[in-house]
Amino acid sequence: MNLTNFYPQVRADHAKAIKGLRDSQALPNHRQYKSIKAVSSSPDHVRIYSWLGNVSIETIYNLKDQHKTCKTEFKLFNNLIATLESKIGAGYIQKFDVHILGYNWLSRTTFKHLNKIFDAYEVTTSGRSGIGQTLRAYTKKFIGYLGTQELSEYGVFNVMYE
Repeated sequence: MNLTNFYPQVRADHAKAIKGLRDSQALPNHRQYKSIKAVSSSPDHVRIYSWLGNVSIETIYNLKDQHKTCKTEFKLFNNLIATLESKIGAGYIQKFDVHILGYNWLSRTTFKHLNKIFDAYEVTTSGRSGIGQTLRAYTKKFIGYLGTQELSEYGVFNVMYE
């Protein structure tokens, strides 16, 4: 598996595993999925892990929450670059945040991974999934851009909302 098909495969596998978990009340077997490397659970939540090289993705499914929420964290070199929150029953992305927490995050590698995530999860410039052009992250003359927004300071940027 390479980076081009990794993020779409993770999206499909994690969604299918959580759907199976919700329907059958049994933990998913990681051997049934291409991208899932490990599954762990506690009485409150189930964690699903995927990784490829220096990229790791962790999905946390909250069992006790009445809305059955799910949170996915995307990490590059163990640095958090994006988080995604969704409601399982609704079937859509509730919130998508991009984390630019320091100068090291303003690299072409980070932006390449963010763009692959934006493609896989259909993050658009309109802030709604699948409506409008796909959001792009890039750097120009040591200044980072998220769409048309200049990243003049470091922080967490909400790029998609309910």
